[in-house]
Amino acid sequence: MLDKALQQYIERSLRRAWSRSLARRQCLENAKEVYFIGKMRRVRFKCAHCGKWFNRDEVQVDHIAPVRPIGGFDSWDATLERLFVGPEGLQVLCKPDHKEKSKEEAGGRAASRKSQKSPTSSKKRKKVSTEPPGAV
Repeated sequence: MLDKALQQYIERSLRRAWSRSLARRQCLENAKEVYFIGKMRRVRFKCAHCGKWFNRDEVQVDHIAPVRPIGGFDSWDATLERLFVGPEGLQVLCKPDHKEKSKEEAGGRAASRKSQKSPTSSKKRKKVSTEPPGAV
């Protein structure tokens, strides 16, 4: 298994590559509306969660199914399959809704890690005294 720093580096690099993917651009295109104010062309994007319209800098493209599963990392093959999905596996969310969804997923992963810990590791350890027995 890779050490944590290397695994995080690889994940960041893969996400950077995904940020330039055709599926991501298609998802944005599907949520886009072009309109005009007088002769000025404007573009806005619809949030899949709240249904409101936002400027491009106020939305993020989100994976409908989390790339990192609730149970934690499983394999690189599965991670790649979840990361590089088609536009049907992506949605455009406003930043507040994306933050809320990400927070819920992170909380689920934390709860999963907590429940996976062995019962012996969660017990409190005895405090070891450096004093010799009988010393006050």
